[in-house]
Amino acid sequence: MKNKQQVSDFLARVRCKDEKTESDIKLFLKRNNTRAKFSRNPMYPVIDYESFIDWYNAKVPDEGEVVILETGLTGIFNKLDFEGFNFSISYDGEKLNPLPVTVPVCGYRSPKKEELIKFQRVFAENGIAWSIWKGITKRAGLQDNIYYRISRLGTELGSGVFREINGNGDVVFYCVKMKNKPVRFSLYEVIGKEDEFQFEPMNLKDRDLFAKELKAVNRKYNGYLKRIEPLYLRAGKNEKYYYINDTWKIIKTEDRYKPKDLLRFNRGNYFRTLDDVQEILELLDSNRKSQLIRFKGNLHGPDPDNE
Repeated sequence: MKNKQQVSDFLARVRCKDEKTESDIKLFLKRNNTRAKFSRNPMYPVIDYESFIDWYNAKVPDEGEVVILETGLTGIFNKLDFEGFNFSISYDGEKLNPLPVTVPVCGYRSPKKEELIKFQRVFAENGIAWSIWKGITKRAGLQDNIYYRISRLGTELGSGVFREINGNGDVVFYCVKMKNKPVRFSLYEVIGKEDEFQFEPMNLKDRDLFAKELKAVNRKYNGYLKRIEPLYLRAGKNEKYYYINDTWKIIKTEDRYKPKDLLRFNRGNYFRTLDDVQEILELLDSNRKSQLIRFKGNLHGPDPDNE
């Protein structure tokens, strides 16, 4: 069964065999709450009532669906023409055809995950991407600290903040939310090989939705510092916090929302609890001692025996 738009598009590209065929098709469509407008172009192919009914009842893929025909052709389905299946883009196993093509109707199936990934890699090799809204587009490059939607040939898979492509060719995100999976935010979240996906910068609405996913687990992403923070990490105005001064002493103060308070917060020298700041100070002291043991430099200064 076809929707009204599919029927309209089909009838605009064919002409009826005779007046009886046109009348029978109109009556059939009226019963299905669809109006018919026929083409009179003498150059268009002729249909009879039986061929129209066969077309109307034929099972076809959804627009934008990736399918594999029994002939072996892989393609992104566009519509069912009178002549057969019309694909927006197709792949015969050797060459990608970026132009629309119509092939005879035959059996088809949905690709397995590995087959879909293989098809996506063909797109990556050709430097292109595809979506049902934009069609074929140039494949987007990835930039550090940018929010991206993650997809595979039009199928949404997730979203996140990109970090890098590591030495193994894996795509790494600071934080990411894959479809039907919990949000992850270790600052080094690997999702797979770069050529297995398509990436598109998020719009403001997408970013808001992603922020809500983090908020649901009491977190937010600080893009300025490239770090994950608990919600409400910063104290309210005139509330207390701790920091470490230049002599490595713990200082308790109040956040008056002055520039110096913001500077400490942005540099990470800002702690809501005494336990947190003591933990960091102990790590600093331990690491500095280890650093001095490893030091192999050749410094010059006063003779320590004469000090």
